[in-house]
Amino acid sequence: MIDEANIANEMFINESLGRQGATEHPVTILTLNGDDPQLPLYQNIINKCVIIGNCPASIRSEMDKSKKKRGYYYFHWTFNDNPILTPKMKTSLRNQFPIGSYYHKTKILGERGKWGIMIFADYMTTELLVDVNAKDANGKPKYLFSHYAIGVDIAENRAHNVFALIGFEKDYKYCGVVDLFVFESEKDGRKLVGYTQKTELLKAFLAKHQGKGIEGIFVDSAEGNYIKDLQNVPQINGGHPVVPSYKATIKERIDLLIVLFNRGRCFFDVNKAIQGFQAYQSSTWVKGKEGKEREDNNLAMNDIMDAIEYAITRHMKALLQASERKVA
Repeated sequence: MIDEANIANEMFINESLGRQGATEHPVTILTLNGDDPQLPLYQNIINKCVIIGNCPASIRSEMDKSKKKRGYYYFHWTFNDNPILTPKMKTSLRNQFPIGSYYHKTKILGERGKWGIMIFADYMTTELLVDVNAKDANGKPKYLFSHYAIGVDIAENRAHNVFALIGFEKDYKYCGVVDLFVFESEKDGRKLVGYTQKTELLKAFLAKHQGKGIEGIFVDSAEGNYIKDLQNVPQINGGHPVVPSYKATIKERIDLLIVLFNRGRCFFDVNKAIQGFQAYQSSTWVKGKEGKEREDNNLAMNDIMDAIEYAITRHMKALLQASERKVA
């Protein structure tokens, strides 16, 4: 059995099928999600199957073009066939992603689809730009953050350093990018800011947000030496533990943010964090690796996204499990 076969190595799948020839009763079971219909897996294996039961018309029309192979069968399942999901869960899932988006097509409808070049094109609307200090009609704060986290991305020879302040609602119904501080390390081959100066700037960023209930400072886990240095600075580590960021893959981070952006559960302060909104709005896939790898050309936008995600992934599980509420 090969699970998630659409993301498995083609040679590995072919080798597995080849070895079945040495058995009396060869059986191979592949499970997969909707993906690019031009993948060799579809063209050389799945499309050659006889369809058992129902499947979407779009898939049936694609498969009907291929000559069938004896002993190859295809069963189409959707989340409606999952016995674990309650009717309430299914309703929530159907509203998780915009109709027509890649995620809705592949995850909800179970159809095949291909990523567009812009990662967040379906999700980045101006509704995500808010004044985090806004008040409602009764004069009460519209956005209530019970605690905060700071994400830190540090550059060596790369373009930019970023400090990102993220606020979290107490039940993780939503979070907001409250403030961003972005600065260069080098320019035209000339060093502008060294590690000592970066530490002083982080002190100033912390002082600016004193009293906000900052639970910790989450630094790129690859910066082990700098993390140890910061842990020895009382003005930073005192009351604000400095720890490595959670090692979520970029794809895991993207999946989390798509869920949050789509439901209005992660937003950006229009006055201090608009660079974050613009970074995600401009984010693209690496050509030929759509849906798998985010393009990184050492631009400020990549460092900004990294810093934001180092803080947000601190509560990845809680954000995914929280009851959803569309933020007005």
